[in-house]
Amino acid sequence: MAETFRLWVGKHTDAGRLRDHNEDSYGIFVPTDPVQLKQLGSLFAVADGMGGHAAGEIASKAALDSLIEVYFATPEPSRSDALRKATHAANERVVAEAAKMPERRGMGTTLVAAVIHGDQMVVANVGDCRLYLLRRGVLSQMTKDHSFVAEQVRAGLITEEEARNHPRRNIISRALGTPEAEPDISEIPIQANDVIIMCSDGLHGVVNNEEIAKVGQNPDPTAAARNLVDLANTNGGPDNITVLVIRVEKIGIDPNAVTQVLPKITR
Repeated sequence: MAETFRLWVGKHTDAGRLRDHNEDSYGIFVPTDPVQLKQLGSLFAVADGMGGHAAGEIASKAALDSLIEVYFATPEPSRSDALRKATHAANERVVAEAAKMPERRGMGTTLVAAVIHGDQMVVANVGDCRLYLLRRGVLSQMTKDHSFVAEQVRAGLITEEEARNHPRRNIISRALGTPEAEPDISEIPIQANDVIIMCSDGLHGVVNNEEIAKVGQNPDPTAAARNLVDLANTNGGPDNITVLVIRVEKIGIDPNAVTQVLPKITR
């Protein structure tokens, strides 16, 4: 019998110190119908758009709009299959939007999405937006970056520290809006007191894991999200920064209950 949880959600986004506009987008969708909520869960996503003439902003928003629409219109029993289908649809939407105007040619977006359904989380990612799991004070990166430097690190050719300052660190090897847009899908059990942190590379590019873990332990996820963005700006803020912080609180074991999602109010 599955445990049920209450999710406290904090969110914050900022253009950063060096960009004149914000091409990141985030999405939080919780069905108001309790039957749909129980069947399909709640969806959270962060997208980091790329492209000139505000095309990145268009790409990230279009991707999230399509992702949410298709996911909640897909009643397949497998939430992993539904999220994969929705991510493919988001890619097709970005490609279609790019084809509308010549100045949008080459636009795209990275994406990380999580569906929390009972005591399970299904995660999809394309690119270098990340999802971290903070459990009992230990921070683990649950997604794999699709980037040149990440592939070099996985191959043992450079270190994590070398990757952080590598001249090619901004080269993405997979993104929505391209043929190479197949998402990585993973299923992760969640537990009471877990903290889930989703972010664009504007955070993890300038804030290390130790700092993210420390700030993420704040019991107020709204304050944690804002403080993480502030820390990225303190460290230079070279890119747009978006952070979602989700704190998991156990309600109990009840086959008829649904996972609740509530904003955390800063006191």
